[in-house]
Amino acid sequence: AIKNMEYKAVDDRHKEGASGTSIEEDLEDEVGGFDFKTLLQRKPNLEVDLLSFRDRLLSEAKNAESTDIKVWALKDLGIQASQRILQAEEPLRLIRDLSHNLPAVVSSISRMRVNASVRAELENNRNFVQPGTNMVHVNGRLLQKDDMNPFSLYRFIRHEIEVIEKFMQLGMDSRSTKKILYAPSEQMEGGSMFKIDVKNDNYVMWLNDLEKDDMYRQWPRSLDTLLQRGWPGQLKFIAKNIWTAIFLVDPSDMQSLTFLSWAYEQMEQQLPVRFGVAFKYSKTLEEQWEASPSDAESEDQAEELGDAVILHRLFRALHLGHGGKAAWSFLAIYAEGMQTAGKTSKREVRKDAFRRAAKMFRAQYRDAEGKLMKAKYKPSLLNATHDAFLKKSSEFVERSGLSMTEAVCVLNGNVLSGQSLDPNQFHYMLQMQMMVLQRMAYFGQLDERRDLHNQIINHNGKAHRRFHAQIVSGPSTSKQMLKMEVSSKTIEELDRIPFFLCGNDDGAMRGVTHLVALDLSTKVGRDLLIASAKRMSQTSSERCKRVRLAYLDSSSQSPEAESSFAVVTEAIKSMKNDKDKGNKFLELSRKIVKLLEDSSWSSASTDAEIKTLMEAAEKSKESGLNKGDMQRMVSQWFQLAPGESAVSTSGRVFKVTADVAFRMGDFVLAEDTEWNDR
Repeated sequence: AIKNMEYKAVDDRHKEGASGTSIEEDLEDEVGGFDFKTLLQRKPNLEVDLLSFRDRLLSEAKNAESTDIKVWALKDLGIQASQRILQAEEPLRLIRDLSHNLPAVVSSISRMRVNASVRAELENNRNFVQPGTNMVHVNGRLLQKDDMNPFSLYRFIRHEIEVIEKFMQLGMDSRSTKKILYAPSEQMEGGSMFKIDVKNDNYVMWLNDLEKDDMYRQWPRSLDTLLQRGWPGQLKFIAKNIWTAIFLVDPSDMQSLTFLSWAYEQMEQQLPVRFGVAFKYSKTLEEQWEASPSDAESEDQAEELGDAVILHRLFRALHLGHGGKAAWSFLAIYAEGMQTAGKTSKREVRKDAFRRAAKMFRAQYRDAEGKLMKAKYKPSLLNATHDAFLKKSSEFVERSGLSMTEAVCVLNGNVLSGQSLDPNQFHYMLQMQMMVLQRMAYFGQLDERRDLHNQIINHNGKAHRRFHAQIVSGPSTSKQMLKMEVSSKTIEELDRIPFFLCGNDDGAMRGVTHLVALDLSTKVGRDLLIASAKRMSQTSSERCKRVRLAYLDSSSQSPEAESSFAVVTEAIKSMKNDKDKGNKFLELSRKIVKLLEDSSWSSASTDAEIKTLMEAAEKSKESGLNKGDMQRMVSQWFQLAPGESAVSTSGRVFKVTADVAFRMGDFVLAEDTEWNDR
């Protein structure tokens, strides 16, 4: 036999990428403490010598009989151990083995190639979890490790299984059930805080601007200053508006003026905070503007306007003519003068404060004719054109949901009011914000080219435009939940309730459900009907297609309330497929409320639309819930007495009273809070 000894050359360079490890990939690892990739970049002329040296180190390491681990091989040991656990078929068993006998396996673990994605994941976790922290999460819920033992863990898992079974009874699939279980039941400590955005240049009058005023010109402008060393507790002095405090005050309230006077002093002491104020009038707006002699021709007649209107006119005149510092100094001088006035009249203190402020600060701005707008006391006092601004400013504050009676300060979106509004708490909040800002600057989350205020208040959760004490996290947050038994009977009752779907019905499951219990014989109930109808008419909102709403009658022994409620529920049924149902339902609700308020519901049948709905409601009476069933549901689910009103958003109950209203914006706020928690 003759053996063929011919050799053929085969080009196998294309297989290098498929082999899984190329030279470039091998160079990613350090060998013997040397980073050969960096060395080759710096000394490309020594490539042959460096690669030979690297191969020699690899050969020595492979043939070494000693199991000693070099220091440089331990730097990624934690990442390598985590990667080994992730790749193991039995991760829990491997965790046990590593924790009991790490030295026996450290040699093999230290030679593992670190996966870039695992490294990135662990580095990302370090941004949110302190080093050395140990946590246990089950279905998104944090368990207290100090109180955890096999028995408590077993009880918790058994509870989770029972919850899953109840959801399955409701017809939910496993995917939807998993999402619900992962939703937090309440705000976690250290999570995103509620923030409100009240920065509106149309209503807020500013005292200073750290980015433009001359007094801050010598301050550094770089946000890197936040990361420089300093004395503990000391704020960083940067010519940027990274701290913004907006006061919402009634100018007739002396306590509110005291806060503004304190803010003016802090500005003079160069506290690195931008201060602004939006005025509100706590009295009923319409009554004041209808009764006030806005065309007063003398100071005596102007006194009848009240302190709020007078002080606002004078403040506004100084602000427009002499600038923010002049206007704020006027209130500071007035507040100080009132505390030491003695027998001096309020009018004299006010006049002296105005003239001193106008004299201290020269006129800065000119009118349309080019003349300096130098403020004078009497013309400013009698100028009624500023009243419209006070009215709009008051309505702006009222729309925000913040208190109209007590002073409020919004510091970078955080609300300070009542007992929490004092200088010590203000400075404490600044310190807390300081740590947040330093963290944002460290991780590159602040862009100096964009509005810093918007970036700060929208960090870790979008800021809202409205405040409601029961909805947002805080001491007054409602923790009451619907007491609804999960059973086939409950499912049957829910099926008999007509739901109003926001927007067109696309067949998708609605993620947020509003249940509104109301009594249309009360003003609270009627206002709640209008507010909910307004919400459902906002079909252009982002989350409209995820929302549905239903009503329950909480009235007692009121034929008019029962009859009008039947019309409301029948309208929901009849408008189900109407493309413009939101606006039509709102119009009908206003019509119903007007008839009830005018005590003319007995003549409601003269309206063709209402008459048709009343006849249809009478025919479908047997298929719907009767009055007894509805009263039982309101009593059991909401824990309400007859005549009371409440709103439930995805099971969370908010009581509605004459003192605690629930407006259209509150429905949106409840939805946003629910989605943010999820």
